[in-house]
Amino acid sequence: MRQICGEKRYECEICGKLFKQVTWFKKHRQVHRQEPLYECEICGRPFCTQAKLRQHSITHSGKKPYRCQLCSKAYTRLPYLKAHMRCHTGEKPYQCEQCGQRFAIQNYLTTHQKIHSGEGPYECHICEKKFRVHYTLKGHIATHTGEKVHKCTLCEKSYAHLSGLNRHSKRHTGDML
Repeated sequence: MRQICGEKRYECEICGKLFKQVTWFKKHRQVHRQEPLYECEICGRPFCTQAKLRQHSITHSGKKPYRCQLCSKAYTRLPYLKAHMRCHTGEKPYQCEQCGQRFAIQNYLTTHQKIHSGEGPYECHICEKKFRVHYTLKGHIATHTGEKVHKCTLCEKSYAHLSGLNRHSKRHTGDML
């Protein structure tokens, strides 16, 4: 158990994820079990609990019952909507202990902390370069293969890098400078 910003937090000794409540921490530890008990029939993704499988199954249904009242973005789970609301409020409750930078979403903090540790768990199978996050590796692999994995949902254009798609998408919304 660690103290962060005056709060007691339970830290997973395997992945470093932090929890405010011991019950959430104990449930999380099941994720690291060797044998997942449940598997998604659609995509094959494994889960340690039936509740997590049910939660995941919503992603395949296309249903997004949690809608932001300010911008109409919709989400499959309430915690995702709550995290999204911070972009409207500016709230950044998660702070890096090493440099003080603040984040609206805990996963952003976890990813950021890998800068300080030098950790790069995602490795390119072609050149062995390591990356902190899986989506950066995905974009990197596209530089080797020439594959354009980021596709515009409004037209036929596709891009090797997410930044290219983001620039392109602004043309559809009229946000170009």
